[in-house]
Amino acid sequence: MTGVQTCALPISDVVYASDPLGAAPGRLAANLARAALVYHEHDSPTLSMLNPRVAKQRLMAARSARLVVVPNEARAEIVQSELGFDPNRLRIVWNVPRRSELPMLRPVPQNPLIVYYHGTISSERVPPSVVEAIKGFEGRVRLRVAGYDAPGSPGYAKRLVDLGRLPDGTALVEYVGLLPRSELLEEAARAHVGIVFMPKDSKDINMVHLTGASNK
Repeated sequence: MTGVQTCALPISDVVYASDPLGAAPGRLAANLARAALVYHEHDSPTLSMLNPRVAKQRLMAARSARLVVVPNEARAEIVQSELGFDPNRLRIVWNVPRRSELPMLRPVPQNPLIVYYHGTISSERVPPSVVEAIKGFEGRVRLRVAGYDAPGSPGYAKRLVDLGRLPDGTALVEYVGLLPRSELLEEAARAHVGIVFMPKDSKDINMVHLTGASNK
């Protein structure tokens, strides 16, 4: 990771903690190993909804970390203001693939047309209306989904698969499960169209300040 390399330490001397739930175990591991802690917040929590114990560990991790990594300047200002750590330890790193990670593009069959999504799976990210639209093409378009059900949306991926069945049993929605990052990019390269849905109005700072945060 770019944020870890900036630390200028051997990789064995670094503990990387990602997001608030990783703050406490990250601090513990860094203390036991006498290593530098790098705290990387991909998604920032809404403070009013964060468990107080987790909020305290997040604060302690940010203030004790050698580096604090966030995806963009707007989020950096918010996080630094909330947590009050030394701004000299702040690093802004976009979450994008390296060129070496990008798979070779190969021709894919023209039919059916594959629409692809990867990420957390919920009705906000992949609305049922997408499946209903695909069903209107009577099998000429399919939806392929990779990732995991978002918190608060258990079983939603299965619901999409069930919703995408035609009367004759043909499955128009394929759920390929939770894949490693390298396989996600390979899967994306085998599709024709990628889709991403983001709300126009949101109080979630991760949605408001999305630049650089999502690898989509």
